[in-house]
Parts: sequence; structure tokens; C-alpha cells
Amino acid sequence: MISDNSTQFQGKAIVAWCKELKIQQNFTSVGNPQANGQTEVTNLTILQHLKTRLEGAKSSWVEELPGVLWAYRTTPRSSTGETPFYLVYGTEAIIPAEIGEETQRISQYDATKNQEERAFDLTMIEEKRDLAYAKILHHKRANDAKLQPKG
Repeated sequence: MISDNSTQFQGKAIVAWCKELKIQQNFTSVGNPQANGQTEVTNLTILQHLKTRLEGAKSSWVEELPGVLWAYRTTPRSSTGETPFYLVYGTEAIIPAEIGEETQRISQYDATKNQEERAFDLTMIEEKRDLAYAKILHHKRANDAKLQPKG
């Protein structure tokens, strides 16, 4: 978890909670946006999509935000080849159009097999995360090489 250097993130309760859940805490300066590069890119992407959805719409950004976040979380990233949703939960999301509809995915659901299949998905998620991380590092190295001064 990355947070700023504020004392509320360094209190005993938060530190104990992070330790209990095996969450590694990292701190960064609020005035150092380079340290939050991925967060800045994510926020910019979400903001651009919100602006697009609000053009000509009579709704407020609060009403549009859940849809924008859903789209962001369920769209595969070029850097990992996976959706953020998959990397967190180990399965692809059921899109809202599938809920309540008799799609093949829904009709083939078997509650007795689900637990077994879910356990398998969860064993595979670490491997998928490792592969996604390796892809990110590969892209980073390639990008860093482009930025090196030629001498």
C-alpha cells in the first residue's frame, strides 16, 4: 500500500492492520508526482473517460463514475495482457448484461463444481500475476533503454 507521509497512515492501528493482512506499507511525498507515476496515469485515464461520458450527458460525474471504473477494471492492459479485475480476483467479471440473462456462461454454472474450479483459479492467479509483473518489467526496461542518453 502506498500512502503519503501523513501520521494517520503511520498510526498503531493502521500498522497493526497492515501487518495482520501482510500488506507492505510504502510512503511517498505528496509533492513528488513522479513517485506516483502509475497512479497519475490511472487517474488521467479515468478523468478522460469521465469527460467523454459527460459530453452531452445530462448526468453528473458521480452517476457516471461507476460505469467508468467498471470499464477501466475490466479492460485488458497492454502491459500485462490481463484485466485488473482478473489480477485481483483470479476470474473474469460477469458483465452487467449477463446478469439475469441465460447466457452460456450462466447456464453452464454448476455450484458443486464451482468450488473446485475456483480453488484452481486461485492457485493459478499467482502465476498470472507473476507473468503480468514480468511483462511490466520488460516494458519498463524497453522504455528505460529508449530514454538513456546515447553517448
